[in-house]
Amino acid sequence: MVKPLEVFQLVIQYICLMSTFYWALKLIYQDNQLLIVLSKNASHDYLTGLLNQRMYEADFHRQLKIARQQATPLSLVAFDIDYFKEINDHHGHVAGNQVLVEVSTALKRVSQGYQSDSRLYRVGGEEFNLVLPNNDRKSAEQLALKCCETIANSVIQYKGVRISVTLSAGVSDLTQSDKQVVDLYLRADHNLYLSKQRGRNRVTVDGKTIVANKR
Repeated sequence: MVKPLEVFQLVIQYICLMSTFYWALKLIYQDNQLLIVLSKNASHDYLTGLLNQRMYEADFHRQLKIARQQATPLSLVAFDIDYFKEINDHHGHVAGNQVLVEVSTALKRVSQGYQSDSRLYRVGGEEFNLVLPNNDRKSAEQLALKCCETIANSVIQYKGVRISVTLSAGVSDLTQSDKQVVDLYLRADHNLYLSKQRGRNRVTVDGKTIVANKR
């Protein structure tokens, strides 16, 4: 017959065992959550939640390889927020951060509504790159124009003050002579420069610039 003391000791041992098991599971869960956070921080921009420069380079290399193998189009749109330094200087960096978040949210919504497998990246302070698999230059131009018009006609407010925001964009697409992703990027960046030089709130493709409509 089991004595009461022995029963009590068994209960205590069971409680200790279950407590140890619980804390072990909790530590495993916390470690997994930490790994998830670290993984996201390594691939996403901390402020906007968009994919970052590292992911842009990795994804674009992969998309270039796929486009080459399958003989499919591939386009890149480079965006830049116009007069962003003036926004920071006039309204403050907190307002500038709000502009970055709202612009990135709008760009992601418009681009994914247009094509679900589009990929948007924050690659600099106020710079964004949009990679468009299976899209030629013309369709990329149309999307870039829609993005610029969406931002130009949006309402961004900080402490009750409306902040006017526009984007400039440059577009490029994959050609037979392109050997690596930097070839597409340099053309998109040059077109972006032309959009800035020609008045901003514009989209440039192969040197041809289109003004985004603003209500």
